[in-house]
Amino acid sequence: MKDLLLLSNKVKLGIRVNCDDDNMTSIPELVNNLYQELGNEKVTIAFAYIEETFNNINDDKLALDNYLKKIHSLNKIAINSGFKITENNYYDANCLAKAKNYFIMHPNGDLYQCNFFIGKNKYILGNVFEYKRITPIFNTDLYQFCIKKECCFLPLCQAGCLKKSFKKYDDVSKVYCLFEDMEDVNRALMLEQMIQKEA
Repeated sequence: MKDLLLLSNKVKLGIRVNCDDDNMTSIPELVNNLYQELGNEKVTIAFAYIEETFNNINDDKLALDNYLKKIHSLNKIAINSGFKITENNYYDANCLAKAKNYFIMHPNGDLYQCNFFIGKNKYILGNVFEYKRITPIFNTDLYQFCIKKECCFLPLCQAGCLKKSFKKYDDVSKVYCLFEDMEDVNRALMLEQMIQKEA
């Protein structure tokens, strides 16, 4: 990872840390090591508290509840290790599947836009060993759904979750609205910040 940062001053690194009950005790050491190795000037850490890869969309509420219980302690760990925490709060971390020129590479070279779709041949965008013009599976026209709703969370959720659209509709061209989840996350974190300031 350090070599990537040395390529150019324009290169920035985003690290998603998946956290669950089994690895929570090792998170402080991991974050401290990342800071010592990489610093935080061009590095962003996003925490995702997970339990398992749910197949039923209704079970995602359990993951959200667990995220709300754990995110405060995870943010404190990052702050204590020297990282700055963004004021933008994301449920299930900041989704990079919609970022420009962002891809996930399978060991065989296949490229995907979201780790959930790894192994699903329909969602292979291309391969690093073959020249092919890549067409992202995320369609920016989906933003119109959120703009019409005048949703304040659009800059955060970026028109919903591709994985959840697939699980609910079997179609990533439909919006799985995250408004209620985003509202719950931000309400909980704002209340926590108010309590800390009063304490």
